[in-house]
Amino acid sequence: MTTDAAIEVVENTFKTSEKNAETLSPVLTALKELQESNDEKALNTASKAVWHASREEPWRIPIGEAGILEFFQSLIETVSDESLKLNCLRIMGNACAEKDANRKRVLEHPLSIGPIVSAIVDSSTRVIAAVVLGNICTEYEPAQLAAVEKGACQTIFNVLSDEEFDDDLDYFLRVLELLLSHDTGKEATPESALPTLLEFLEIRDEGFDNTLSLVSILSSLLTTSRFQNLTLKKRPNGEPEFFPRILDLLERTYQVTVDAEREAKDKSLVAYARNQIVESIGEIASLPEFQETYPLDGPLMNRIRAFLEPQPGKEELVVAACLAYGNVGRSHPVCMKLVDLKLQEPLLKIILQTVDKFEASVKAARKPKIEDVTEQEDAKEEVDPDEPTVEKLPTGAMSVGIIHAAVGVLKNLAIPPENKARLASSGVFAAIRRILQMEGVGVGQVWYSAVSLGRLCVVNTTENVITLLSPGSVESPETLLELFLKRYQEVEELPVQVEISRTLAACLRTIYAAEDPKQEILDMFMSHDEKLEGALWDMVKQDKYPVVASEGWFAMALFTRSQEGAERAVKVLDEEVVRNVLTEGQLKKDKDNVGVMLVGLRQAGENKTVEELLSLFVKQAEEVKE
Repeated sequence: MTTDAAIEVVENTFKTSEKNAETLSPVLTALKELQESNDEKALNTASKAVWHASREEPWRIPIGEAGILEFFQSLIETVSDESLKLNCLRIMGNACAEKDANRKRVLEHPLSIGPIVSAIVDSSTRVIAAVVLGNICTEYEPAQLAAVEKGACQTIFNVLSDEEFDDDLDYFLRVLELLLSHDTGKEATPESALPTLLEFLEIRDEGFDNTLSLVSILSSLLTTSRFQNLTLKKRPNGEPEFFPRILDLLERTYQVTVDAEREAKDKSLVAYARNQIVESIGEIASLPEFQETYPLDGPLMNRIRAFLEPQPGKEELVVAACLAYGNVGRSHPVCMKLVDLKLQEPLLKIILQTVDKFEASVKAARKPKIEDVTEQEDAKEEVDPDEPTVEKLPTGAMSVGIIHAAVGVLKNLAIPPENKARLASSGVFAAIRRILQMEGVGVGQVWYSAVSLGRLCVVNTTENVITLLSPGSVESPETLLELFLKRYQEVEELPVQVEISRTLAACLRTIYAAEDPKQEILDMFMSHDEKLEGALWDMVKQDKYPVVASEGWFAMALFTRSQEGAERAVKVLDEEVVRNVLTEGQLKKDKDNVGVMLVGLRQAGENKTVEELLSLFVKQAEEVKE
């Protein structure tokens, strides 16, 4: 067969209507004859016909079944003609688009994805090779893993780090996002990827989509300990090299330009990318090496502390700072140092400001809309030029997120005994009160955080228990404990109820910790209504948290030490729960505390149920001795 005849066979065959592997048998024969003739120019002409045909979906599977895909796959690394090599790549990319059968054929070939990865190195073929690799890997995990195994991650980052690289990043980033979704992809990525990605984000204007992809890839790498530790690397002069640049990147996300026609969607995508960076900052701050690199009172931590000054529209900076401080503050010495540095002051300020903003937004949302135009005009209020205007504020989930993050740091600070009274004097209970006064969607989460903070603050700290039990201001005269109990009745979430009950138990522990408990503090505690004993009793009735139930039995034993407590507790006594603990309970300390409680309940007067349960307790104790 002459060269022209072979080319004609290829071109004419793809014009037929029968699109199957049998029809393409002459094509493969013609292509092999052209290959044997060593006429790359003629083979290139024939390859164009195959390339154009592969763009039609019905031809793709037949091209694979007929062996034509395998033929061109084998040619990529052997031909010298640049145009022919590009056509080989194009045929592979088109034939594999959304065709898993052909993708499987590529992987089963002895060369596998290797020739495509090699083509990425060549500046004349790298863009097409990246497109082809993306086509084969999209929604096909075996190809993604094979590409990683063949060194695609290393190869692509080597190409991107080349100073002469000036191609569009788009296709290379798409492939990297696919490959780095696997742990093996992250493991195979060179450390040079970190400065490469940062330089692209700092120097080149890559446009909206590429910028988000770069951030996504960077954040994916920063989920690994290897790259997290790399961010703490210092330059030869001792200056930090990478982590400050990640903070820079976080701040620059607020400058990303969005398309006016898809503003809402684009802003949502930017927010997601920004939150990925925020999470990375928090994880890096949790590393032991972080504190060695960045002292608590050093310039970088002061920069992070500056994020705690809220800026309208930049609330994620506050969350980033809280995550960093929360992960740094995991030891008594560090938390004590942070209180010495008065970190609690900006945190409490943030909480109070954010609660105000949340309530303003809720109030605005509940304001009835005026439908009638005339009424609307009549209803307009004159604007007082001396009245401060209300800035556009974070609402809903963002406000709740900020409060939750700030309270999380304060909870860490409240663990060391030396910090508890200092936090109280800084206004922590006032902040807790304000949080518990919030009403609206999603407040259960921050109610839980606030109560948990209160519980930590009263542990073994008598002066803080007194504060919890003392009346509030003229505007809010109820005690904070009354507010706790009020929320206990209203909230549906069990964790919030449990945390409130645990706070009551912590108060009792603190009151009775002294050998001679102060009666006036106990009276303050007992002055609260029957919701008190109800909440304590609920601790032992729930079975989701065994540790909490144990705390509850100890609290009930303390509660019934006084006659008033006994008289109130006996009214909510649940005989079945007590019997179950005595007969089926696993913990001796729980049974002992039940026994103490029952003895205390005798102060309430003669009670048949109490005596029966006490007899059961004695019987169980004797059986254990035997």
